[in-house]
Amino acid sequence: MRLPTPTLPRRTSRPPSGRADGAEPDGMLDDAPEWARVIVYALLAAFVPASLVVTLVFAAWLASTASSVPAGTAITTGLLGWLFAHGVPLNLGRGSLGLIPWLLTLLPLLSVRWSAQRLLAPQAAQRHRARPTDWVRGDVLVSAVGFCMTYALVAFLVGTLARLPGASVQPALAALCAFVVALLGVAWAGAQLFGGHLDRVIPRVVDAWYDYVPAWLRRAVAPSLRGVIVLLGVGALALVVVTALSVDRVASLYGDLAPGWVGGAVLTIGQLLYLPTGAAWVLSVIVGPGFSAGGPAVGVGYAHGGALPLVPAFGLLPDPGPLPDLFRLVLLVPVAVGFYVGWVAVRRGARLSAWRQRLVSVVAACLLTGLLTTAVFALASGGLGSERLDRLGPAVLPAGAALTGELLLGGLLAALVTGLRVNRLPRRRAARKPRAASGNTVGSDSTDTPPDTTAAAGSRASEAGSLGARTSSGPKTSGPKTAGAKTAGAKSAGARRPGAKASGTRTGRAPKRRTTGPS
Repeated sequence: MRLPTPTLPRRTSRPPSGRADGAEPDGMLDDAPEWARVIVYALLAAFVPASLVVTLVFAAWLASTASSVPAGTAITTGLLGWLFAHGVPLNLGRGSLGLIPWLLTLLPLLSVRWSAQRLLAPQAAQRHRARPTDWVRGDVLVSAVGFCMTYALVAFLVGTLARLPGASVQPALAALCAFVVALLGVAWAGAQLFGGHLDRVIPRVVDAWYDYVPAWLRRAVAPSLRGVIVLLGVGALALVVVTALSVDRVASLYGDLAPGWVGGAVLTIGQLLYLPTGAAWVLSVIVGPGFSAGGPAVGVGYAHGGALPLVPAFGLLPDPGPLPDLFRLVLLVPVAVGFYVGWVAVRRGARLSAWRQRLVSVVAACLLTGLLTTAVFALASGGLGSERLDRLGPAVLPAGAALTGELLLGGLLAALVTGLRVNRLPRRRAARKPRAASGNTVGSDSTDTPPDTTAAAGSRASEAGSLGARTSSGPKTSGPKTAGAKTAGAKSAGARRPGAKASGTRTGRAPKRRTTGPS
């Protein structure tokens, strides 16, 4: 006798608190209160880049054996450098250091993005939607604002406490710049976490984007961003070429400074952090108006000399005097970029749209590209502390206006070329129709239509029928031959007409013979 197996209840694992999907927690802070997580992640986002900058400055202080500066001053300088990475200008007594190394800004921005991703991960795991009347989902808004405010508070405290006799910052401005960097990092993290479901997090923002922003302006955003990236790439490539042509001059400046191994490494890293700024300066020369570095200035056709600080990067400036006439051909580069922007703007819309719509899309994309690049020129300008070097960088408004005009010229050429292509499409289609019709007529007369075998098959069937009628009155021994003849005739007719059946017969069988009874 077989005993029944008892059924035991299944044990269900309880999901950890704060996680809606039952996944394993990412760290010890997943079970902590939300306010604690906000504070800890904000402090962590500020501590990591600040410690890296302080370590770099402290290493340079250790390498300078002849320096009498105490270690506390080096640490304070590193903290001021961390604020400087957020775009906060340094007050140096006689002037201000406002030429920001924007490549260094990636350090706090990446740290903020990493911390914000860990902070918003539980909210991203939850599937519920925000109410349609909300601009931002409530829990995401509370966490994001708390994180940005805490980060800005840390910057305010550092700006208040980190002061030197010859260098300081404004605490309120430090808090504002840190809040902007934190907001950008949180937006970056949120776009990665909620990228496919933004309507669940910011429903009214998404609706406002499609309801109030015109379609031609929405279509111009992506081409303009591509255009800015291409322009900065062109400037960076030109900067690399100029550096390769001026290696000897830069090396001689390094020899005059004699910074040593560690000091030379720190000096090189500091100059590399200004790579986006240098690319913007070179781009302003390609555009036409150029830039000024205190006394010296460089344009598309000239180079003025003057006194400069002993920085190896300034060895890239050309010798004073007029530049070759062939150098003016670089003005075609922004026109080519404008052609690319206009081409992308037209391709994003309907190919067969009206010429006015194509023209509006191209003009909007080129204007937006010029506006964004003008903002880049403004961010690449600033001072280096002294009164003589209080303004360095591109001529913002002239360079922006010249670039916008060149982009519009290239964009209009792209609109003209695409318009000609669109106008040729109906002509090609109209030319193809007569060719297709004539081709069908010739084919039907020659080989396309099979020959008509119906009459021949009918005549053969009638001959076979008459032959059967004549043999029906003969001897009975000729009956099978006559039937076979009829069947063969039907098969031959069927072979000439595939799929057709002979009238009065069944396929594969002989027709029935009519017999007469006794009189």
